[in-house]
Amino acid sequence: MVRRSTVEQCDGSAECASIFADVFADSYSVQPDGPIPRVRLPRALQSLESIDFSEEVVLSYLASLDVSTSPGVDNVSARLFKGCAP
Repeated sequence: MVRRSTVEQCDGSAECASIFADVFADSYSVQPDGPIPRVRLPRALQSLESIDFSEEVVLSYLASLDVSTSPGVDNVSARLFKGCAP
């Protein structure tokens, strides 16, 4: 049972989820003590002007993906990409 700060029971799953999210954020979010410092990253000296690849190369790569692996930093699974291949 999830209750509001007024001790009333919450009305639905969306409100309960919102309450849990607020409590979690309050408990585990660390706010900086001062202004966030600027990050100076080196500028890219080279850029990729163009790239050519064939449909066969893409299909071959998609077919070789291992769907048992976990998603990468983009949180997209290999299963999704492999499902895009005919």
